[in-house]
Amino acid sequence: DAVVPRIGTQTIYVVVQDQNHRPISGVKVNMFVTLPSGNTQFHDMAVTNNDGIAKITFDIISQSTGLAEVSVNAIYEIITEQTISSFRIWW
Repeated sequence: DAVVPRIGTQTIYVVVQDQNHRPISGVKVNMFVTLPSGNTQFHDMAVTNNDGIAKITFDIISQSTGLAEVSVNAIYEIITEQTISSFRIWW
């Protein structure tokens, strides 16, 4: 969700594809979520499935509202890639 409450849950989907937009299965995915307060949560996700998708749902407990930054790492054989995303904690 683009916006979540201060106490609730969030679901993150990570899609891993090769340069030809074909899904890659078996990619190890983990992420760090930095909350508006500056506190950081680490989440070790499952490996990607046959469609190249990894999914995790986690609890949000935040004292403050604002932007939460998500830093995702994907590791496949000797290749490691990183990307970022965000969502807003609001009410």
